[in-house]
Amino acid sequence: MSALLPWVLSAMQTLAPARDHQPLASAVSARVEAEAPLFAGDTDRHMTAAWLVAIAFRESSLRLDAVGDHGKSFCAFQIHESAGGTRALLTDADACVAKAFDMLRTSLRVCPQYPLAWYASGPGGCTNARAHRVSNDRMWLAKKLVREVVAPTSGGAFYLTASAIQFCATASQWRRRAEGTFSARLAFAGGAS
Repeated sequence: MSALLPWVLSAMQTLAPARDHQPLASAVSARVEAEAPLFAGDTDRHMTAAWLVAIAFRESSLRLDAVGDHGKSFCAFQIHESAGGTRALLTDADACVAKAFDMLRTSLRVCPQYPLAWYASGPGGCTNARAHRVSNDRMWLAKKLVREVVAPTSGGAFYLTASAIQFCATASQWRRRAEGTFSARLAFAGGAS
């Protein structure tokens, strides 16, 4: 088992409890451990992993089978067909994460001040106010995960600080609201959620 996997699973359970995150968490952990970290000084790779988790949470509530943008964006990272997204990503966590990771590395290089802006809005993202807000939100959530999520103990249980418990409640409330609000816009390969 990956050394990073328990932490990634804990981060995902923090944001979307009571679901099986194993396939997506395994793919995120494997890719993060196989590649150079996305951020300088990220020796334990928690920030890189947290950024991927934060993006997948905001894009799909960590659902590998998410389809959005009127059937044109696929998988947990909502890879648009114009960027190479296909329905095959809905069942291949490794391919979904690999494509997102490559796009995120490009986004960081193209627009370092707003590292997710290019990913969120394409070539015009670096000057797009909406893309700046999206980037800032995902970075905020990733930093919060790094601060608040504690890796599981050897017994498999994980512990959260008091502020992390509030964070969990807030994230769960946000997820429930988002899934209810955007259910007409976001469909899943296996049917409506």
